[in-house]
Amino acid sequence: MQKYFIKTLLLPKFSVLTAGFLISAIYYTLTAILPIYFIESLSNGGLEWSKEQTFSVVGTYIAVAGTAPFFGGLFADFCIGRKRMTCIGFFLALSGVIGFLTTPFIVTSLLSVALGAGFAKVGLISSVASLSGEERQKNYDNYYLAIATGYVTGNLIANPLFDWFGIEGLAVFVFCGFIVSGLLGVRFCSNAFIEKSEKGENAGNLPLFAIFSLLAVSFFLVSHQSQTSICLFVHQEADRTIGSFTVPTLWFIALGTLSAIVAVPFRRRVWENINATVRYPELLQVMVGFLFSAFSFACLGALAFWGQQLRTFHVSVLFAVNALFFIADLHVRPVLFAAATRYVPARFHTFSSAFVYVCIGVGAKLAGGIAGFVNSIGFSSLFYLCSFVCLASSLAGFVCWQSFTRQDRVVRG
Repeated sequence: MQKYFIKTLLLPKFSVLTAGFLISAIYYTLTAILPIYFIESLSNGGLEWSKEQTFSVVGTYIAVAGTAPFFGGLFADFCIGRKRMTCIGFFLALSGVIGFLTTPFIVTSLLSVALGAGFAKVGLISSVASLSGEERQKNYDNYYLAIATGYVTGNLIANPLFDWFGIEGLAVFVFCGFIVSGLLGVRFCSNAFIEKSEKGENAGNLPLFAIFSLLAVSFFLVSHQSQTSICLFVHQEADRTIGSFTVPTLWFIALGTLSAIVAVPFRRRVWENINATVRYPELLQVMVGFLFSAFSFACLGALAFWGQQLRTFHVSVLFAVNALFFIADLHVRPVLFAAATRYVPARFHTFSSAFVYVCIGVGAKLAGGIAGFVNSIGFSSLFYLCSFVCLASSLAGFVCWQSFTRQDRVVRG
């Protein structure tokens, strides 16, 4: 019995979660170090590229990694299957790492890494659905915790690895990480398709999934301000001093991620009974995520407006607000992936998971455009605008939830 439990339940979940953690750590290690490596002088182990060339290549790398899951999901569900597609992803990533050390081929190699990582990511996350059964949301929460931990790890180790071992040592780390992740993850990327969801009555509700997709674009349009306008505000406008120590800008984002990791079990316990008794609980959780973000942006707007009078509270308020942003993200990101594999027939789970990645990418792209208005309207107005978007989106989600539950009552009546 113990051997059966380890083989059928514990080992697959551990393997997929560990593979997800490694993919996340590898991706964010490269994302964090590439600008430094490209701009750094030759004497310090860099390439001495211009800023324009550097950010062009890094932006392309991120864009390819963001769009690859869509095409990976398309190929997996309609052509070659999830497991083969995931194998191809790891093969492309490993091939790219090998060529990463050759300067003439560095751009091509990075694109291969980004494409492969994107294929592997969507294969892994859609495999969570085949492992979850009745505990679908719990396993998506665990996967979110794994990739969030990978995010923190990647950002913490990127600079020391580069400083201590150079780009060659970092490439060895990335190569080994991809191999271990591939061995763990590919083994349990199931190709078996079950045409019904875990309860049988929700799969195939594509209009509801379309609403989730629109809400995802809206949420990430504002939440990705943490990497654009909020980061700029913290760096340029906020008083980050505690005594004689100046808090680094990126610490605020790192603390937010850590708060989300700590909040995973608490959020699960709060929503456990609601998920079991309420129809379409994912819409309610997304609405709560929007409300958390709306409150956070309102606080930032007040902080930006009354900045001179609130200087002594900058650090504490900014830490709290960034933590709340990531707790809001916890109410949206894993819930979206759970919805993608609950309201869509299982034959298309990889593609629907990939479509969520696309919505996140579109939202992130729009976030950059919104942040570009900072110079013309100011930080305070921008933050209040984002707060309004969150409130409007939460209201739209509530109206949709009411509409779908009313339709269910009419059908049952």
